[in-house]
Amino acid sequence: MKRDYRLDVIRAVAILMIFTFHFCSAIGNKGVFYGYANGGWGSVGTTMFFILSGFLLGTKYHANISIKNFYWKRWLSIFPLFYLTFAVAFIVNGLTTGNWKYGGEWWRMVFTLFGCDNFLGFYGISSYALVGEWFTAVIVIIYLAYPLLNIFYQRYKSLGSVLIYGLYFINLGVEWFQIVDDANPITGIAMFWTGMLAAGYTDKIKNRLFLIPEAGLAVLVIFVKLPGNPLLWKNMLACMIFGMLFIGGEYVEKVPFAAKAFLFISKYSYGIYLCHHFIIIRGLALAPDYMGRFGTAAEYAVLLIVTAAVSVALYQLLERIKALARRAGESVLLCGK
Repeated sequence: MKRDYRLDVIRAVAILMIFTFHFCSAIGNKGVFYGYANGGWGSVGTTMFFILSGFLLGTKYHANISIKNFYWKRWLSIFPLFYLTFAVAFIVNGLTTGNWKYGGEWWRMVFTLFGCDNFLGFYGISSYALVGEWFTAVIVIIYLAYPLLNIFYQRYKSLGSVLIYGLYFINLGVEWFQIVDDANPITGIAMFWTGMLAAGYTDKIKNRLFLIPEAGLAVLVIFVKLPGNPLLWKNMLACMIFGMLFIGGEYVEKVPFAAKAFLFISKYSYGIYLCHHFIIIRGLALAPDYMGRFGTAAEYAVLLIVTAAVSVALYQLLERIKALARRAGESVLLCGK
């Protein structure tokens, strides 16, 4: 299947939104790069990832899905790099702080093994969370539910939409969980479902006429404080930006430098997501408290470059570990003969 560059642009923009949001939050600068009239850019970025995940699976898997193979591939896409990134961060944190049991009893490490420690932090449960965000737990929940979602998508699409969006809108007015609305699994499933539905209408999404209403609505949400639950406007803005980037992404591909930059960021976006918060917090601890506008911009650039470099190194290290594991497996088979 030919690579769709537009999806790389969406993935790159989404991770840059999240990185920038957390950088601004860490330095206490809640300006235009932190948020807009109805919320923060970080939640827009995570919503775009939910939509993108649904879009990709909506175009890939169909009625004859193998649940076993699906879960195995999803595990491989999430946990090996997650475990490696955590192991490196755990060692660095232990060596620099001298506190190896910062999360409490060792058994709490099980929360990290399931990728849910940041998510459980909303419930005040102490754990060994160092890398990743609540997003990891929510996307795992969505993937676990995907076989059921796929059945609705293939056979009962209208009923599925009524149920999922019905729960979503009820959730806007009811506190179902003791967590922020962005990290609510119902929100994640609704946005994931939106991506699945969008996968069936790619020809219409390509229509450039949609740019006008999408851009108009996006401008409204960005600059005008709107009534009701801000979550609705955050999710709507993410949908609008997703659509605009899907339409306009092909033009970015024609600019060589920009195309390479977006492809690079997209390729390593998951690694950047996993380690960026850890690097931002520790990087800022080494810098002066106030560096001025240009100093802060340089600080941002340095931390982004370092995060990208660490992400590349983690991917390369993981590949070497996989290669060693394959060789060890082959050796075992040869010895068995």
